Amino acid sequence: MSSKYILLLFVFGLTFFASSQNVPPTISDPEQLETIRKERQLIFDQLLEEPTNQSNLFKYANLSIILGDLEAAIGVFEQMLIYDPTLARIRLELGVLYFRLEAYAPAKLYLDSVKDYDPPEEVVTKVESFLSAIEEQEKPLKVNQLMTFGFSSSTNANAGIDADIIEIAGFPLEVSPDSKPQSDSKLSFNYNVSLTQNLNNPRGDSINYFLALATTYQSRFTQFDQRSLVFGINSKLEVEEGRLGILKSPSVTPSFTRIQVYLSGEALLESNAFSVSHSGTLENGSNFDYGFNIDKRNFIGLEAKSGYRYGTFVNNTFFLPNNNSSWTLNVFSDKYEANEKFESFRQWGFGFSYRMPLPDSWVMATNYDWSTKNYLAPNGPLGVRKDINESSDLTFSRLYINCLSMNIFVKPFDNRSSIDIFSRSNTDVGLNLSYLCLNN
Repeated sequence: MSSKYILLLFVFGLTFFASSQNVPPTISDPEQLETIRKERQLIFDQLLEEPTNQSNLFKYANLSIILGDLEAAIGVFEQMLIYDPTLARIRLELGVLYFRLEAYAPAKLYLDSVKDYDPPEEVVTKVESFLSAIEEQEKPLKVNQLMTFGFSSSTNANAGIDADIIEIAGFPLEVSPDSKPQSDSKLSFNYNVSLTQNLNNPRGDSINYFLALATTYQSRFTQFDQRSLVFGINSKLEVEEGRLGILKSPSVTPSFTRIQVYLSGEALLESNAFSVSHSGTLENGSNFDYGFNIDKRNFIGLEAKSGYRYGTFVNNTFFLPNNNSSWTLNVFSDKYEANEKFESFRQWGFGFSYRMPLPDSWVMATNYDWSTKNYLAPNGPLGVRKDINESSDLTFSRLYINCLSMNIFVKPFDNRSSIDIFSRSNTDVGLNLSYLCLNN
C-alpha cells in the first residue's frame, strides 16, 4: 500500500479523536478557541481531498497543539514520517510532544534520532536540553526543598473567651479580663523536604517521602510557642482505565503520615494516620478524587481525649480556561472515638477554594470551610456539646527574584459552641517569604 493511501486512511482515522484534549489549551479566550476549532475542521476537510499536503498536515498538527490535543498532533507527525522518514523537524516535534505527555521513552527515541539527519547547531542544542530534562525526570530519586520565614499578628493569641458573661450548668459567670481575647504577634520558620523515588516501571509509579519542620515563637504568650514534626510517605499507583470506575487516567494513592506537636517544649500530640485515595479525570475535564482515612491520636497527659478518627472525603477541581483559574469543592465526614464518650464526636463539613492569576504576576487564592461537630455524650454538668466551625483565608502570592516567593494573607476563624467556654474567634494577618532554590 502506498504512503499516500496510508495517509488517507489516517486522515479518516482523525475523526475518532478530532475533539479530544490531553493537556490544557495554550490560549484561554473562548472565542479564539472556537475560531481555531473551526479552522482545524476546515483543514481537516481539505485533507480528505489532499491527504499528502504537507502544509495542511503541519497546520492541522499545530492547531491541535494550540487546542491541547497533543495526541492528534502526534498521529499526524508519525504518519508524515511514514511518507518521508528524513524529516528531522518532525522527529524533533514528536520528541517534544511526547515529553509534554510525560511519555519519556518515545520522547527520547525521537530526540536521539534527530542527530542522524545532520540538523543545525541550534536544533542540536534544543535536543540536548530536552534530553537533559528527560534524564532529570528519570532520576531514581529527586529532592525538593523549601524554606519559609513568616510574621503574623493574631487578634486572639491566648485563645480567650469571646463573651463577658458565660453560662455553666445554668449559672451565669463573669469572664475575667485575663480570660478574654488578647492580641499578639509571632514569628514562624518552616522547612520542607520531599524525595520522589521513580520506580521506573511502564505505569510511571513513584514513592514520595516528605518531612516538614515548623516552629512558631509568640512575642507575649510564650507558653503557646509551638513546634511540629511531620513525616509522610505515599505511593501513586497508576491504574488501568475501567478497573475502578469511570475516571480517566486513574490512580490509587495509599499514604501514611506521622505528626508530633510540642507546646512550649512539652509533647502535646502524636498522630499516626493512614489514608487511601482514588483519583482521576471526569468527562468534563475536572479532577476528582475520593477516599478514606484512619488516624490514631495520642494527646500526651490527656488520656480521655486520645482515640481513633475514621473519615471519608470527596474532592472535585474544575479548571476555567477563560482566565486560567480553578476552583475546588470538597466534602468530608468523620467520627472520632475517644477513650471517654464525652470527648467522642461525629463531624461533617464542606469547603470551597478558588485560585486565579492577577496582573503583574500576582496570584490570588481564597478558601472557605464550614463544619459541624456533634459530641456523643454530656460533658458532666456542662451538657452535650455541639460546635459549628467557620474559617476562611485570602492570600496574595508573587514570585520575586526567581528564588523568592512572597505571600500576604488574612485568615479569619470562628467557632460557635453550645457550651460558651468553647466559643472562640480569631483573625491572623501576616506575610511569608519562601526560598525556592535550595536545590540549585
